[in-house]
Amino acid sequence: TLYCQSRHLVLVLTTGLLFISLPPGTSTAAPSTDPASDEVLIIEDTPTGIEQDILIIEEEKSGPIILEEPKNGAVEEPSLDIAIDPQQAEMSSTDSTTTWTDHIRYKQDNFSLGMDKAWLEYGNFYRSQSSVDTSNYGHLAVSAEWSPASAWDTRLAARVDWYKETGEPGTNEVELDYGDSFVRYRGESYRVTAGTQKVIWGRIDEIPPTDRISRADISRGVLAPLTDRRRAMPVLRFEGFQDGYKLDALWLADFRKAALPEQDSIWYPINQTKGTIQGFESTPLQSTLVQLGSISDSAPDGDGGFGLRLSNTGQQFDYAVTVQRARQSTPYFQLNPIVRDSLLAGDDPVSAIDSSSEATFQGQYPRTWVAGGDFGFEAMSATWRFEAAWISDTP
Repeated sequence: TLYCQSRHLVLVLTTGLLFISLPPGTSTAAPSTDPASDEVLIIEDTPTGIEQDILIIEEEKSGPIILEEPKNGAVEEPSLDIAIDPQQAEMSSTDSTTTWTDHIRYKQDNFSLGMDKAWLEYGNFYRSQSSVDTSNYGHLAVSAEWSPASAWDTRLAARVDWYKETGEPGTNEVELDYGDSFVRYRGESYRVTAGTQKVIWGRIDEIPPTDRISRADISRGVLAPLTDRRRAMPVLRFEGFQDGYKLDALWLADFRKAALPEQDSIWYPINQTKGTIQGFESTPLQSTLVQLGSISDSAPDGDGGFGLRLSNTGQQFDYAVTVQRARQSTPYFQLNPIVRDSLLAGDDPVSAIDSSSEATFQGQYPRTWVAGGDFGFEAMSATWRFEAAWISDTP
C-alpha cells in the first residue's frame, strides 16, 4: 500500500475461482483454443436414473478420464454455500472457506475455538512535506462457536486493533472491541438472531446509499475492503425466506457510533494541525477556528432505531426496497451555534471560541427516515447496479 498525503493509491491483486452448477441434463463441449492443448472438457448428459452430472476430461491420446465415479455411477455434488450477491452475504461464522487459521483452531464435536484473522500492515507516505511519515495497522480476531442443537448456534468473538502513526503529530492506540457474538435460532424458513452482528445492506460497492443502519469503521479511511469497514453492533434480527424473497428486520438495541480514527490521526476528517476540514476549501477563518477550537464526536445515548429490507433474487434481475428509522453511525460536524452567533455579531475568532464552554465543532448523529431501493441485472457482458435513497434529516 502506497499512501499520499490527502489521497491514497491501493493496488490489490485478486485471484478467484468461479463455481458453476449446471442443472441435470445440461450438455456442453468446449474445445480448447490453444493449439498446444489436446484436452476437451465435456460435461456429459446425465444417464438415465442418475440425478447428478458426470465431469469427464477427454484426452486425444489416452482416452476419457472420469473424475470420482462411484460404483453405482452417481457423482456426489459438493455442498457449496453460494451467495448470489456478495453485498448481501451475511457476515457470520458459517463461512465454509478454508484458511490457514483453520489449522490452528481447536475443534471438538460441535464446539470450536481459535483465531479468525491476524493482520499486520505497514504504510509509508512518500511525499516529503507530509505531516505523517508512516501509518501502521495490526489486527487480531478470535472467536468461539458452539451448536448445542441442530437449530441453535452460539458465537462469542473479540477483536483487538492497533493503530500507529509516526511523524507530527504521531498516534499509538490499541482498541479492544467485540465481534459477531450472538445466539441464533434457525427454523425451516426463518432465523432469529440476538446479540452483536455485522450487517451490510445495499448493493453499491463503496458507499451504498441505503446502507444507513450499519456501524461503519472509518478508522483507516477506505483502505480496507467493504466487509472490513463494518463493525458488529447490538441487534435483534429476524430473517424470513420464501420463494426467492427475503425479509430482513432488525432493531438496534443500543446506538454505537462508527469506529473513528483518533483526532490526531491523518485519517480524521478534521485536521487541526493544518486547519483543514475534509471536503471543504480552506479559508483563513476556517483554519483559525479548526486550529484554535475543539472537537467533540460524542454519540447520544439510547437505541439506534430499526430497519426493514425486502429483497428478491430472480432470474431476470435482483431488487430490494428498504425503510429505516435510524441514526447514521458516521457523524457530520456542526459549528457550535453560540460560536456562530458570536461570529455573526462581529467578534473575532478567538473571542467567538471563548464564548462557549462546549466544543467548537460538534458531531451530529440525527435520527433520520430512510426510504430507498436498489436493483441489479446482467446485460452486455456486464453487471449493472443501481441504488437510490431519500434521507430526511442528514445533509
